[in-house]
Amino acid sequence: MEKCERYIFIGIDEDLKDAQITSYIRSYTNFLDKRCKEFPDSYKHVSDQFDENGVCEGKEFICDKKLLPPTIFKAPSKRKKMTEEEKKMAGDRLQKARKPREKKPIT
Repeated sequence: MEKCERYIFIGIDEDLKDAQITSYIRSYTNFLDKRCKEFPDSYKHVSDQFDENGVCEGKEFICDKKLLPPTIFKAPSKRKKMTEEEKKMAGDRLQKARKPREKKPIT
């Protein structure tokens, strides 16, 4: 599978307590495999997804939908606008931090 063809699908049904996750992205598949080993009561490996050549490309999992983080639908962060005075103060702090410190003589 090409990189642009890899995806993760999360199916959440209002009537069911479980979520169905189908992953073709290796990092998520590995993450979910580890969860299945650590928490076998909560995460379950359902099936492997094969391509037309019989190569395993992805996996399907089931978990309680309460375990899915709400950060999936997180709002984008807003960058705070700094005033000129705040920029100058931040620049001064940065310059001070970058200066090499003088070693104190041992007495």
